[in-house]
Amino acid sequence: VALAAGGLGSCKGKTLGDVEPPTVDVRVEASAGRCPDGMAHVPAGAFISGATGEEIDFYPDWPGIEHLPRPRQTRSTEAFCIDLYEYPNVKGEMPRAYVSWDSAVTLCEERGRRLCTEDEWSKACVGEQGQLFPYGSTYQEGVCHADVVEGVGEARWLRPAGVFAGCVSPYGVLDLEGSLSEWVDAVPHDDDPEL
Repeated sequence: VALAAGGLGSCKGKTLGDVEPPTVDVRVEASAGRCPDGMAHVPAGAFISGATGEEIDFYPDWPGIEHLPRPRQTRSTEAFCIDLYEYPNVKGEMPRAYVSWDSAVTLCEERGRRLCTEDEWSKACVGEQGQLFPYGSTYQEGVCHADVVEGVGEARWLRPAGVFAGCVSPYGVLDLEGSLSEWVDAVPHDDDPEL
């Protein structure tokens, strides 16, 4: 599983290899409307989250994937920076899979960063208006890597970061729909410590 890009910093899918310390204080940068290279700025403020059963009814029945409706509601976040791509945050490179939540947290902390909250990740994906997909509210087959179901959960299912160039959020973040599931700053269920 790729790791969620991080709130006042970011950390998507880090490996346990060499980890360099951050060169800027991303907390200050985010509040000032700036982010380090390779990261997108998401401004503070409200956004609409959730989706009704009718809105998510089109999803196919994929093994191991459950799409549950959540009430539409207005939520809010502080400003934050988020990686543009899944780790290693390089266009064209394969995202990393099979990283535990505990490892994700540790790796982020080693970089002076953290996993983003569920609200931060959601806002980075759907924007202030709460569109249903990163690219808008009307489903478009093939725009994101969410239509391919062979090998669900297998590394062969992955595609290089940024290959689906139309799968971009209102803030310029790619690959938030499909591909890998991202960790957020919430303790995972005991039966699912690693995806």
